[in-house]
Amino acid sequence: MGIAERKEREFKRREREILQAALRLFDDEDWQLVTIERIAQEAEIGKGTVYLHFPSKEDIYGRLALDFARQLLVKLQKIDGALSPAERLGAAIRVIFEAHRGGRRYQRIVDYCNREDFRRRLDEPTAAELQRIDDQIMGSFMAVVQEGIASGVFPAHPMPSMLWGPHATVIGAVRMLSGNCGCIEVPQADAFVAEVTRYMLAGLMYQGPEVLPVAARQPEAVTARN
Repeated sequence: MGIAERKEREFKRREREILQAALRLFDDEDWQLVTIERIAQEAEIGKGTVYLHFPSKEDIYGRLALDFARQLLVKLQKIDGALSPAERLGAAIRVIFEAHRGGRRYQRIVDYCNREDFRRRLDEPTAAELQRIDDQIMGSFMAVVQEGIASGVFPAHPMPSMLWGPHATVIGAVRMLSGNCGCIEVPQADAFVAEVTRYMLAGLMYQGPEVLPVAARQPEAVTARN
């Protein structure tokens, strides 16, 4: 191995140490108050070394969110393609829940980095890579749903509107699992994941008549009373 290769390997090793140190500190409730100096102390390096790898703390946030998204995508891509559409979709939903359960240290960072204002502040390469992986993850779900529609497992409805409900359910369920929703307690995570997965699949299999918002029904109701 040449000098350039050794330097590159050392650079990447140091970068990983910085990210792991930051992740440990971000596990505390006051994670947003963590400074670059504190991260440097945790990694046992100088503050200037941190800046050589990451220009700002938000760059560290973005990189951690990117790592989580990459890990999630790899797990989704390993789902057995021989399964039926409903089975594959159920497996994908469980993969998402398990990824969040197993990576709770990432949870606050992922939530924060999903905000549009944060994405706009990210450097272009990181923002583009995050969006690319997000698109791949959503695309994998849409492909399974479309296959299910073609085979008659799911009723034919406009895409991607069929995934609005499941997407919203995943967001809420993940927050409940992490204890960040301030609502009901989830004492048995496995049972919760299984029940929410069944609920989401049932919603996709039953796409009943469109329910109009109350405001849209009011004129008709007034006419009927008159």
